[in-house]
Amino acid sequence: MITASNIVKSAWKIALAKPSLVEKIVREILKAEKAAYESKGESSPECNRIVCGHAIDSFFRFYEKIKNKKPVTDFVKRQINNPRSSVAKKAEKFVKKFELN
Repeated sequence: MITASNIVKSAWKIALAKPSLVEKIVREILKAEKAAYESKGESSPECNRIVCGHAIDSFFRFYEKIKNKKPVTDFVKRQINNPRSSVAKKAEKFVKKFELN
């Protein structure tokens, strides 16, 4: 989970440096939502929630460069109901900032 988390939260740097890769980066980050993470040898939904929070942070930084925004907006809106309150707050901030209501 730590490796995935670090990749997701830093992907925005690549997206800004290499605009031709933006859509591919988006597709790869979105996979994190359905990924299975383990902690101490057991499945960890909490790890998944953390990675989703990093995904929102990353998308926040390059959202305006994304051509096909619908998958991202759908993802962010789903995270408003994330049981991890910090992730839900990030999603709400994102929705407000980019006027996705």
